[in-house]
Amino acid sequence: MTFPVFQYVGEAKGLNKTAPSAFQTKKTQPLKYSQLIAYYIAEAAANEKFLLGKNKDGFRDETATVLLFYRAQDHVQRVTAERSEEPIVKTSSKYGTSFEEQTVFTERLGLGYLSTWRNPITEKYFGPFADFFEGVEILSFDFCIFPNAKGIAKLKAEWPEIAREFGL
Repeated sequence: MTFPVFQYVGEAKGLNKTAPSAFQTKKTQPLKYSQLIAYYIAEAAANEKFLLGKNKDGFRDETATVLLFYRAQDHVQRVTAERSEEPIVKTSSKYGTSFEEQTVFTERLGLGYLSTWRNPITEKYFGPFADFFEGVEILSFDFCIFPNAKGIAKLKAEWPEIAREFGL
C-alpha cells in the first residue's frame, strides 16, 4: 500500500527540518591503500619494464599477480616484525633473490595453481582499486599488474615512504 507523506518545513520552535537519513546523500571518503596494497603497487611499478618484456608469455599475468602479492606480503612482514623476530617470508629464503629469479620459480607452479590463487587475490584485495590499474574492467577476469599514473600518484600521496623506497 502506498500513501503520500509530507514534511512541514516552515518555522516552528523545536522542529527538525533535516531530510530523513534515508534520503540524505551519503558522503564517502575514497578508500586508502592498505600497506599491503601500497607495497603491491610499488613492486608492480618497480618491475613494470621486466613484466612488459614478458608480453608474449602465456603465464605472465597470473605469475605476476601471485608473485607481486606475496612479495608485498613479505615487505609488510619485514616492516611489522618485532626486532627480536625473524619475518616469515614466502617468496624467498634469502632477501637477495631477484624478481626475475622468483618469476621463473613461480612460473613453474603451472597455470592451474596460479589461476586458483590469482582469482581470490584480485577479487578480495583489488576490487575497490581497479581504477588505479591499466585495462581493468571486469575484475575477476582481468589482472592488476600495471598501475596507472593515478595509482602511482595515490601511492605517493598516501605512502610516500614506500614510494621513496622503490624510487618512485
